Amino acid sequence: MRVVRDREKRGGDGRGTGFLQWLREMEISKSRAYTLIQLADSSDNLVVDGILEESSVNSFSKRAFIETAQAEPEIQYMICLLYTSDAAD
Repeated sequence: MRVVRDREKRGGDGRGTGFLQWLREMEISKSRAYTLIQLADSSDNLVVDGILEESSVNSFSKRAFIETAQAEPEIQYMICLLYTSDAAD
């Protein structure tokens, strides 16, 4: 969704109407799309920052990703250690 949104923003009219049209065609609400984009951004940030291993991504719920990504780095580290050790068990 991020790719489609960004592509339409660059190549379209700059207002995102192409992305909204794509969402309608795919029968995805705008709020659902942006929630999923936020979730993807949160997981990417945790993996890129080395806080979370890519193999542990599926151990998180949607809300856990978003909440963890918004937490202080020390809290992120502790939460990710918890999820990583739970995934290993």
